[in-house]
Amino acid sequence: MKKLMLTCGIDSDETGPRRDLFEFTESTFKPYAKKHGYDYKAAWFDDFDASRWPELFFGRTPLWRGHGNRTSPCWLKIPAISEALESYDFVLYLDHDCVVLDDSEDAEEALPSCKSLGMLDSFIGGPCVGFVLVRSTPLMKQFWDLAWKIDAWKTATWTDNGQILALLGFTTTAPAIFLGPTSFSHAFERLPEPWGGVGAPYGGKPFDCARIYHAAYHSSPEWKLSVLKGAYDLWQAKRA
Repeated sequence: MKKLMLTCGIDSDETGPRRDLFEFTESTFKPYAKKHGYDYKAAWFDDFDASRWPELFFGRTPLWRGHGNRTSPCWLKIPAISEALESYDFVLYLDHDCVVLDDSEDAEEALPSCKSLGMLDSFIGGPCVGFVLVRSTPLMKQFWDLAWKIDAWKTATWTDNGQILALLGFTTTAPAIFLGPTSFSHAFERLPEPWGGVGAPYGGKPFDCARIYHAAYHSSPEWKLSVLKGAYDLWQAKRA
Protein backbone atom coordinates (compact mmCIF):
# COMPACT_ATOMS: atom_id res chain seq x y z
CA MET A 1 0.00 0.00 0.00
CA LYS A 2 1.28 3.44 -0.94
CA LYS A 3 0.64 6.06 1.74
CA LEU A 4 1.23 9.82 1.72
CA MET A 5 1.49 12.22 4.63
CA LEU A 6 0.53 15.57 3.15
CA THR A 7 0.54 19.16 4.34
CA CYS A 8 0.59 22.59 2.70
CA GLY A 9 3.92 24.37 2.70
CA ILE A 10 5.10 27.97 2.48
CA ASP A 11 7.09 30.07 0.03
CA SER A 12 10.71 28.95 -0.14
CA ASP A 13 11.96 32.48 0.60
CA GLU A 14 9.49 33.27 3.39
CA THR A 15 10.97 34.23 6.74
CA GLY A 16 9.46 35.13 10.08
CA PRO A 17 6.79 33.55 12.26
CA ARG A 18 5.07 31.46 9.57
CA ARG A 19 8.44 29.94 8.64
CA ASP A 20 9.14 29.22 12.32
CA LEU A 21 5.73 27.59 12.74
CA PHE A 22 6.09 25.48 9.61
CA GLU A 23 9.59 24.29 10.44
CA PHE A 24 8.54 23.27 13.95
CA THR A 25 5.46 21.33 12.92
CA GLU A 26 7.23 19.74 9.95
CA SER A 27 9.92 18.52 12.34
CA THR A 28 7.22 16.31 13.88
CA PHE A 29 5.60 15.31 10.56
CA LYS A 30 8.67 13.86 8.86
CA PRO A 31 9.63 11.40 11.62
CA TYR A 32 6.00 10.28 11.87
CA ALA A 33 5.85 9.67 8.13
CA LYS A 34 9.06 7.66 8.18
CA LYS A 35 8.02 5.59 11.19
CA HIS A 36 4.69 4.55 9.68
CA GLY A 37 5.74 4.09 6.05
CA TYR A 38 4.37 7.27 4.46
CA ASP A 39 5.90 9.35 1.74
CA TYR A 40 5.89 13.00 2.78
CA LYS A 41 4.96 16.10 0.80
CA ALA A 42 4.49 19.78 1.60
CA ALA A 43 2.43 21.04 -1.35
CA TRP A 44 2.67 24.63 -2.53
CA PHE A 45 1.27 26.76 -5.36
CA ASP A 46 4.05 25.92 -7.79
CA ASP A 47 3.08 22.23 -7.59
CA PHE A 48 -0.23 22.86 -9.37
CA ASP A 49 -1.39 23.52 -12.92
CA ALA A 50 -3.60 26.62 -12.88
CA SER A 51 -5.57 25.38 -15.89
CA ARG A 52 -6.62 22.30 -13.95
CA TRP A 53 -7.57 24.24 -10.83
CA PRO A 54 -9.23 27.50 -11.93
CA GLU A 55 -9.22 30.21 -9.26
CA LEU A 56 -6.47 28.54 -7.22
CA PHE A 57 -4.21 31.53 -7.81
CA PHE A 58 -6.81 34.30 -8.21
CA GLY A 59 -10.55 34.30 -7.72
CA ARG A 60 -11.55 32.76 -4.40
CA THR A 61 -11.95 34.11 -0.91
CA PRO A 62 -10.46 34.42 1.59
CA LEU A 63 -7.62 36.36 0.06
CA TRP A 64 -4.03 35.84 1.08
CA ARG A 65 -3.23 38.74 3.38
CA GLY A 66 -0.49 40.96 2.05
CA HIS A 67 -0.51 39.32 -1.40
CA GLY A 68 -3.02 41.46 -3.27
CA ASN A 69 -5.83 39.45 -4.85
CA ARG A 70 -4.09 36.07 -4.46
CA THR A 71 -6.24 33.20 -3.23
CA SER A 72 -5.38 32.10 0.33
CA PRO A 73 -3.18 29.01 0.75
CA CYS A 74 -6.06 27.44 2.73
CA TRP A 75 -7.42 26.35 -0.68
CA LEU A 76 -4.35 24.28 -1.53
CA LYS A 77 -5.45 21.27 0.51
CA ILE A 78 -8.35 20.32 -1.78
CA PRO A 79 -6.36 20.01 -5.03
CA ALA A 80 -3.44 18.52 -3.08
CA ILE A 81 -5.60 15.72 -1.66
CA SER A 82 -7.38 15.24 -4.97
CA GLU A 83 -4.14 14.81 -6.90
CA ALA A 84 -2.62 12.59 -4.21
CA LEU A 85 -5.48 10.12 -4.56
CA GLU A 86 -4.39 9.50 -8.15
CA SER A 87 -1.06 8.06 -6.98
CA TYR A 88 -1.59 6.86 -3.41
CA ASP A 89 -3.86 4.32 -1.75
CA PHE A 90 -4.13 6.30 1.49
CA VAL A 91 -3.59 9.96 2.36
CA LEU A 92 -3.13 11.55 5.77
CA TYR A 93 -3.54 15.31 5.43
CA LEU A 94 -2.61 17.74 8.23
CA ASP A 95 -2.69 21.53 8.21
CA HIS A 96 0.70 22.92 9.08
CA ASP A 97 -0.66 24.33 12.33
CA CYS A 98 -0.89 20.76 13.63
CA VAL A 99 1.77 19.00 15.68
CA VAL A 100 2.33 15.29 16.23
CA LEU A 101 2.48 14.64 19.97
CA ASP A 102 2.23 10.85 20.12
CA ASP A 103 3.66 8.94 17.16
CA SER A 104 3.01 5.46 18.57
CA GLU A 105 0.12 4.58 16.25
CA ASP A 106 -0.57 4.95 12.55
CA ALA A 107 -3.55 7.23 11.92
CA GLU A 108 -4.71 4.85 9.22
CA GLU A 109 -5.81 2.48 11.99
CA ALA A 110 -8.35 5.07 13.18
CA LEU A 111 -10.37 4.74 9.97
CA PRO A 112 -12.54 1.59 9.86
CA SER A 113 -11.96 -0.59 6.81
CA CYS A 114 -15.55 -0.01 5.67
CA LYS A 115 -15.03 3.78 5.54
CA SER A 116 -12.97 5.88 3.15
CA LEU A 117 -13.04 9.36 4.74
CA GLY A 118 -12.30 10.40 8.31
CA MET A 119 -12.20 13.82 9.95
CA LEU A 120 -12.45 15.31 13.41
CA ASP A 121 -15.42 17.13 14.82
CA SER A 122 -14.46 20.68 15.69
CA PHE A 123 -15.53 23.97 17.15
CA ILE A 124 -17.32 24.81 13.89
CA GLY A 125 -19.99 22.24 14.69
CA GLY A 126 -18.98 19.70 12.06
CA PRO A 127 -15.98 17.99 10.49
CA CYS A 128 -12.82 20.07 10.06
CA VAL A 129 -10.71 19.64 6.94
CA GLY A 130 -7.50 20.41 8.87
CA PHE A 131 -6.99 16.71 9.69
CA VAL A 132 -8.15 14.24 7.05
CA LEU A 133 -7.80 10.50 6.49
CA VAL A 134 -8.86 9.34 3.02
CA ARG A 135 -8.64 6.11 1.08
CA SER A 136 -8.36 6.26 -2.68
CA THR A 137 -11.67 4.98 -4.07
CA PRO A 138 -13.76 6.12 -7.05
CA LEU A 139 -16.19 7.73 -4.60
CA MET A 140 -13.43 9.67 -2.85
CA LYS A 141 -11.97 10.86 -6.15
CA GLN A 142 -15.42 12.16 -7.02
CA PHE A 143 -15.78 13.74 -3.57
CA TRP A 144 -12.54 15.72 -3.74
CA ASP A 145 -13.20 16.75 -7.34
CA LEU A 146 -16.56 18.15 -6.30
CA ALA A 147 -15.01 19.72 -3.21
CA TRP A 148 -13.27 22.04 -5.63
CA LYS A 149 -16.06 22.53 -8.15
CA ILE A 150 -19.12 23.33 -6.03
CA ASP A 151 -19.66 26.92 -4.91
CA ALA A 152 -20.67 26.53 -1.25
CA TRP A 153 -17.63 28.68 -0.37
CA LYS A 154 -19.38 31.78 -1.66
CA THR A 155 -21.75 31.86 1.32
CA ALA A 156 -19.87 29.62 3.79
CA THR A 157 -18.45 30.84 7.07
CA TRP A 158 -15.29 28.77 6.58
CA THR A 159 -14.95 28.83 2.74
CA ASP A 160 -12.74 25.79 1.96
CA ASN A 161 -14.22 23.85 4.87
CA GLY A 162 -17.68 24.88 3.69
CA GLN A 163 -17.19 22.82 0.55
CA ILE A 164 -16.64 19.70 2.68
CA LEU A 165 -19.52 20.46 5.01
CA ALA A 166 -21.91 20.88 2.10
CA LEU A 167 -20.94 17.57 0.51
CA LEU A 168 -21.45 15.77 3.83
CA GLY A 169 -24.88 17.27 4.47
CA PHE A 170 -24.08 20.07 6.92
CA THR A 171 -24.99 23.73 6.84
CA THR A 172 -22.02 25.91 5.95
CA THR A 173 -22.69 28.81 8.29
CA ALA A 174 -22.00 28.89 12.02
CA PRO A 175 -22.82 26.72 13.79
CA ALA A 176 -22.66 23.86 11.30
CA ILE A 177 -25.77 21.67 11.67
CA PHE A 178 -26.30 18.26 10.09
CA LEU A 179 -29.29 18.42 7.75
CA GLY A 180 -29.30 14.88 6.44
CA PRO A 181 -27.24 12.26 4.61
CA THR A 182 -25.78 12.74 1.15
CA SER A 183 -24.37 10.24 -1.34
CA PHE A 184 -21.04 10.55 0.51
CA SER A 185 -22.22 10.26 4.10
CA HIS A 186 -22.00 6.48 4.29
CA ALA A 187 -18.26 6.65 3.56
CA PHE A 188 -17.54 9.21 6.30
CA GLU A 189 -16.35 8.45 9.84
CA ARG A 190 -15.99 10.89 12.72
CA LEU A 191 -12.59 10.03 14.11
CA PRO A 192 -12.58 8.54 17.61
CA GLU A 193 -10.74 9.54 20.76
CA PRO A 194 -7.89 10.16 21.16
CA TRP A 195 -7.60 11.25 17.54
CA GLY A 196 -10.59 13.49 18.14
CA GLY A 197 -9.33 14.81 21.47
CA VAL A 198 -7.05 17.47 20.09
CA GLY A 199 -7.68 20.50 22.22
CA ALA A 200 -10.52 22.79 23.17
CA PRO A 201 -11.86 23.25 19.63
CA TYR A 202 -12.38 19.51 19.31
CA GLY A 203 -14.80 18.47 22.01
CA GLY A 204 -13.16 20.28 24.91
CA LYS A 205 -10.36 17.77 25.38
CA PRO A 206 -6.99 19.11 26.58
CA PHE A 207 -4.08 18.75 24.23
CA ASP A 208 -2.21 16.51 26.65
CA CYS A 209 -4.56 13.64 25.76
CA ALA A 210 -4.21 13.99 21.99
CA ARG A 211 -2.04 12.19 19.49
CA ILE A 212 -2.17 15.10 17.06
CA TYR A 213 -3.02 18.62 18.17
CA HIS A 214 -4.45 21.24 15.81
CA ALA A 215 -4.36 24.93 16.75
CA ALA A 216 -6.99 25.88 14.21
CA TYR A 217 -8.79 28.54 16.18
CA HIS A 218 -6.40 31.53 16.09
CA SER A 219 -4.86 33.43 13.18
CA SER A 220 -1.53 34.46 14.73
CA PRO A 221 1.37 32.17 13.78
CA GLU A 222 3.31 33.38 16.83
CA TRP A 223 0.43 32.33 19.09
CA LYS A 224 0.02 29.01 17.31
CA LEU A 225 3.72 28.24 17.64
CA SER A 226 3.71 29.05 21.34
CA VAL A 227 0.70 26.82 21.98
CA LEU A 228 2.00 23.94 19.86
CA LYS A 229 5.43 24.04 21.46
CA GLY A 230 3.80 24.08 24.88
CA ALA A 231 1.73 21.03 23.96
CA TYR A 232 4.77 19.24 22.57
CA ASP A 233 6.91 20.00 25.62
CA LEU A 234 4.17 18.83 27.97
CA TRP A 235 3.79 15.56 26.07
CA GLN A 236 7.53 14.96 26.05
CA ALA A 237 7.64 15.54 29.80
CA LYS A 238 4.87 13.02 30.32
CA ARG A 239 6.77 10.42 28.32
CA ALA A 240 10.07 10.99 30.10
